[in-house]
Amino acid sequence: MKRLTTTKLTFYLSAFAKSLAPGLYLRHDLRKILAAHTSQERDYLAWRLNYYHPVDYSFAPSTAARCRATFVRSGLNSSYYFDLLEFLRYFDDALYFDYRFGDNTINPDSPTLVKSRPILAGGQHGILFKRNKVRHFKFVDSDIAYLCKADGAVFRGACGRPHRRRFVENFYRHPGMDIGDTKPEHRGLPGWKPYMSIRDQLRHKFIVSIEGNDVATNLKWIMSSNSLCLMRRPRYETWFMEGALKPDIHYGLLSDDFSDLPEKIDYFLSRPDHAREIVHNANRYVEQFRADQRERLLCLLVLERYFSLSRQLSEGSPLLAAVGGDLVAS
Repeated sequence: MKRLTTTKLTFYLSAFAKSLAPGLYLRHDLRKILAAHTSQERDYLAWRLNYYHPVDYSFAPSTAARCRATFVRSGLNSSYYFDLLEFLRYFDDALYFDYRFGDNTINPDSPTLVKSRPILAGGQHGILFKRNKVRHFKFVDSDIAYLCKADGAVFRGACGRPHRRRFVENFYRHPGMDIGDTKPEHRGLPGWKPYMSIRDQLRHKFIVSIEGNDVATNLKWIMSSNSLCLMRRPRYETWFMEGALKPDIHYGLLSDDFSDLPEKIDYFLSRPDHAREIVHNANRYVEQFRADQRERLLCLLVLERYFSLSRQLSEGSPLLAAVGGDLVAS
């Protein structure tokens, strides 16, 4: 049986307590969320809502859609369940929705609530929702200065995917790098190394971020630190809006096969001001996800737009109206 960390145990206890909250409490809580909103944020809220929910046409939920009465929790997806249930409870139990749990790497055939989706130029049916946040939304609150860190690069991660294994095999012996595969099943294989804590990884100027099944779990905490994130262009995105990140502005861009990693390290070591500028930009990008009340409001707005466009809200969209209009997709 997989052991729960203190963070996850706290999350599940909190989620269970919230699931017992009566409707009166939820309505009072909603009023507090709306009261914290400022009209100056309307354009920003509209931009993020349109990013998460690009569908701007009426649609009907599929025959496989669920309502709250048939929305069930499974052991493997408990955090996904609680993350969605927390906000579904503000809406009528009879409303239907399509959803996918887990690492989604395809564009659904119809509007569907997902944790992740491929980054596409258009025709996107995946509607992003903040899922599995107990694992993915970890940030660093304090860190040593960039110039005080070791000059090398570090990577630790379970390398079940071929591109991760190739990366480790190419660089685990490279001087100035501490690269390792932590997957238990790979113990004894070239490049396997033991777990390294986030604190120890942060002693390095450069931390490599590599997508796994979908996005890279370490990307958020790297970008909140004083280390420089090095990665290739992301293929998938989540609530963190990875598709909005700009290369060499929010992170140091690597080639698709990571082969230029040594050259990029040398480049940024010779240009410390550029490196620190990218770190600063990354920190500012992360800050937008630390405003808890606004994050909750955006989750509610995503669901309300879904229920509104699926023609299930008989009384319009009170949340969308409360923040200053329909916030329709542009």
